[in-house]
Amino acid sequence: MDFGVRLTIQGEMGAPGDGLAQYAGDMAVRAEELGYDSAWIPDHLNNARVAPGERGPSLECLNSVTALLMRTTRLVIGPHVFCNTFRNPGLLAKMITTLDEFSRGRVILSIGGVWFREEAVS
Repeated sequence: MDFGVRLTIQGEMGAPGDGLAQYAGDMAVRAEELGYDSAWIPDHLNNARVAPGERGPSLECLNSVTALLMRTTRLVIGPHVFCNTFRNPGLLAKMITTLDEFSRGRVILSIGGVWFREEAVS
């Protein structure tokens, strides 16, 4: 049985520039130390955890996956689901296959539709 953990790259733990990226990286390293098999992060343009109509800090998902793979050695890392409307599909495929090569197979591609209405219309 494999166990995964959700990591935050949104503003629940502070804004970008306030150590949010460092916090996410430290969480990934700790998850690996604790024996987790995978780590999952959200793919949002806006922070989905703030009140409707408000904006909150959120780091970009694919760059965050890349950074977290660089900070770890064993964890498989990917998004909960990459939003299929945020990126060109061909470019995303090329980006993931390149990252898969650099990470020696530790990246996961999951893809789906938008659920957060404010992002779908922004």
